[in-house]
Amino acid sequence: LRSSNRQNAVVTLIYLGKQVSLPCEQRNPRDDVTVYQQHCGGQNLCVYKGQLLKGGKFQFVSHRNPGFGFSLNFSLNGVPVERLSTCCEYRHQPGRRLGSKNGYFGFVDVKGSAPCER
Repeated sequence: LRSSNRQNAVVTLIYLGKQVSLPCEQRNPRDDVTVYQQHCGGQNLCVYKGQLLKGGKFQFVSHRNPGFGFSLNFSLNGVPVERLSTCCEYRHQPGRRLGSKNGYFGFVDVKGSAPCER
């Protein structure tokens, strides 16, 4: 086994919530959030799974390998809702909504690792 000297980045995101909620969801306002990361252009790894309220922040450790992009798939309550694909973890500015103007998640911070060369 090869040992890697690189430090993985810790990514912090915020769950901005859904635009529409159903009356049956008012009993439990938390949503099941699952984030998968595609690493090395292949298999997806679950990097975060938990229940969040609107405005809840969460962190995960990125498993991106040098030379590969940063790709995430987001699911809410078991339904795929967004996909993010960029060159590295440092591509987004803090406070920005991911995806479209109606995106469910926002970028808060990234620590560790280093930006890509692009």
